[in-house]
Amino acid sequence: MLEPVRLYRRSNGIYYLEDATTRKQTSLRTKVKSVAQQRLQAHKQAAEQPYLNLTMAKAYLSAKSPEMLTRTWGDLMDDIAIAYKGATRERWGKVIISPPFLLLKALPLINTDSSHFLAVLRHPRAGVSTNVWLRIMHNRALDMGWLLAPVLHKKLWPKIKYKSRRGITLEEHRKIVAAEYDLDYQLYFELLWETGGLKPISLAFIGITSTPDRV
Repeated sequence: MLEPVRLYRRSNGIYYLEDATTRKQTSLRTKVKSVAQQRLQAHKQAAEQPYLNLTMAKAYLSAKSPEMLTRTWGDLMDDIAIAYKGATRERWGKVIISPPFLLLKALPLINTDSSHFLAVLRHPRAGVSTNVWLRIMHNRALDMGWLLAPVLHKKLWPKIKYKSRRGITLEEHRKIVAAEYDLDYQLYFELLWETGGLKPISLAFIGITSTPDRV
């Protein structure tokens, strides 16, 4: 079996670590072979330690809480659905079958790392609501003790950027009123316009987007 990292000695006598796959070399800054071998061993141990820690954690969990090893994000999605009602539950039902979230559904929580979340957030179909709902799932899993540690640090979450919104223009308002044959609705639209409900100044509380946000 080919070693993923090996010692390499250049013509100047200095030892390097060489990645067997990428051929990238990192200087060990020594010409002494025994010292180079020690640093190679230290590098391997540093790389193996996270996996060793995870293996030990799984061993402890299998004795204390066996379900922790098999609980998936799909299980968490089902648990969240129970807490929601009405329109919110309907929206949640659409969220969990969207392409970005299907990437997580079968994944055990204990095996999740930042790359899995970033794949969801960077999916071509991901949008603002993907970021919001994933945060809700993440926080829920942490609060319930289903995650041993945060998957993404707060500073690594992409900022939530909502699409620009605006109120309708006077010309658009006149077209809406002209197209409405019901007098009551015409008066209602005029009332909204006169009270600022449909003016551009109403941006903070009533807006129109050209396209709906994606999941």
